[in-house]
Amino acid sequence: MNYKFLFLIMCTLLLCFMDSLDFYKLISDPEYIGDTSYVIAWLVGMGMSQTSLYMFVAPAIISLVYTDTLWIDRNTGFINYLLVRSSTRKYISVKYIVAALSGGFIASLPCILLFIIYAILYPLNYTSANTELIHFNVDYYPDLLVANPVLYMVFLSSLKFVFGMSYVLIGLSLSALSNNRYIALSITYVVYLLGTYFGYPYFIPASTFTPNAAGHDISSWFIFKDFITIGILCSGVYFYAMLRKGKL
Repeated sequence: MNYKFLFLIMCTLLLCFMDSLDFYKLISDPEYIGDTSYVIAWLVGMGMSQTSLYMFVAPAIISLVYTDTLWIDRNTGFINYLLVRSSTRKYISVKYIVAALSGGFIASLPCILLFIIYAILYPLNYTSANTELIHFNVDYYPDLLVANPVLYMVFLSSLKFVFGMSYVLIGLSLSALSNNRYIALSITYVVYLLGTYFGYPYFIPASTFTPNAAGHDISSWFIFKDFITIGILCSGVYFYAMLRKGKL
């Protein structure tokens, strides 16, 4: 599990770097009005590129982190070994907490690591041209980003952490209802894609995952409304299926 966790983080970080190639194309353009800044490089890697691999592929990686853990335990018989040494309620609770935290870390750590890497490589370089670019292109609290980029990074990473926690619960809750591994692994990403393409203006997962690159006005209430709704519904389904129906 540790190797898988690290591998998925590296895959997500690689997507960020691939998107960041647009930054190097940008600064090499003679018509580019800004100056090299680690904040601009970081923003491009966080969904504000032309390719947007991070925005559309990273959620698929998040869905792989821990959603099939119930299937593995059931079909390998490992669950019997665990229940000999632990109560059923403890097993159910620990699975829930570990899955949620794993999804949160997979979603947020690449955001933090990319910021640190670019902060080491490039200066802040907050020229008037760069701040104008930020105010023009960033859809979510650009003033905070200009005033304190570190605080903005922490804030955005926290949102991604909650996103990862809530969305990984979609797969976990379905895994509690069904013993189909592939449905459990795919349902999170299916919900993400369907919501992104057909949910506007009420449910747009891509905007809540990368609010800085939403492409439309977005509020904190819009973001947390989704997180709270998904979290409550999926938690209810998971615990009902596992406790009431004895899905072990």
